[in-house]
Amino acid sequence: MNIGQLVKYDLTRIFRSPLGYLGFLISILPGLGIILSVKTLDGPFTAEVVMVMFFVFGGLVMLMFAIRTIVRDMQYGTIQLFLNSRTNRIKYLYAKLISAIGIVVIFTILGTLLTLLSTSIIGAGNLSASDFLKMFGEFILIMLFYVTLLNILNLLTGKSAIVYTATILCIIFLPTIFDAFIFIPEIGEDLAKMMQYNPLDFLPKILNQGLLSMKASQIWISIACIAIFTAINHFIIRNKNI
Repeated sequence: MNIGQLVKYDLTRIFRSPLGYLGFLISILPGLGIILSVKTLDGPFTAEVVMVMFFVFGGLVMLMFAIRTIVRDMQYGTIQLFLNSRTNRIKYLYAKLISAIGIVVIFTILGTLLTLLSTSIIGAGNLSASDFLKMFGEFILIMLFYVTLLNILNLLTGKSAIVYTATILCIIFLPTIFDAFIFIPEIGEDLAKMMQYNPLDFLPKILNQGLLSMKASQIWISIACIAIFTAINHFIIRNKNI
């Protein structure tokens, strides 16, 4: 099995599907709305806000694209064509991870172009060149964390509906549940402080709130989790009978 060909197939499939273009439109529409509001209604916004809006909406679409990429072969049964040997199984796993990174690159380019366009129309505000690198870095961490985590569920269950449901729970509902810990008598405040080091809590908040900043501890915790989840994926797929 050729890893490059599989990655190429995953990425080009996005551009061959109407859903791909719908996803791109959803990603840029809020930013375009900001630009339009400034030009027509003199809204108090700058390109920095446009980038944040893309980070939120584009990040969610990007994640759903990646999840669709990892569950598609299991959903349609075509995964059997790739996993006919242990070597191919490992190649397949890392091809999917490379595809996820490729999707991040595509969305980072899209977000960068949209933001640069907005700077020429409504002004840059406090935007700096480092913000583009922050967007790319956070996209990478968020993407690989959830792809490696949810692919474990995909390999264990083989049910795409379960994976999509888990994605929604992780991104939308879990942070709300963790926030409610503070109301637990006696131990609530301690639990709330612990959640600052829980990637299932801080990564969705970074994505949903468009925060282009992460603490060093959060970065290293995310990297450690990605490494652990990748190792678990490696073990499962290497020994799994499809």
